[in-house]
Amino acid sequence: MEKTEKNGAGKKTAEHYLPALKRFYQNLSIYLITNVVLVIVWLLSETLFWPIWVMIGWGVPILFMGYEAGVLPPFIDSLIASLCNSIPFMRKGWVNAKAESMATRANKGRAYANEGTLAATKTSVKSPVAKKKSVPKTTVKKKAPAAVKKVTKKKK
Repeated sequence: MEKTEKNGAGKKTAEHYLPALKRFYQNLSIYLITNVVLVIVWLLSETLFWPIWVMIGWGVPILFMGYEAGVLPPFIDSLIASLCNSIPFMRKGWVNAKAESMATRANKGRAYANEGTLAATKTSVKSPVAKKKSVPKTTVKKKAPAAVKKVTKKKK
């Protein structure tokens, strides 16, 4: 009985771990092949080493994918973990804490709104609503610009 429970728990972690590992290795292989091609192009162009921007820009997300998959060496893993803990929205449990705070704010807002409507109904005095009088629309004829008048006078 205990073995089945352990295997069931192991299956859940393997079901989460293996797709992340597969994605990491696929992206890493594409990253390496692309960067090798870019370095070859750079060697042929004889300019400044511009592939570094692609390597850095694409390498950082690859590092985070490796962290998620759990394949990084311990020192890099601890470095990324400390980075994630220093950024508030990347901490574990941040989503749950944020959802709780938003729910309490929403509940407080409802309470204030309910108090306002109760107070308004208790102290409200019906005031007669004045009917708006309809005002007839007047049309104003606009004068033509002087240039148009000159052109029409010349034609006559």
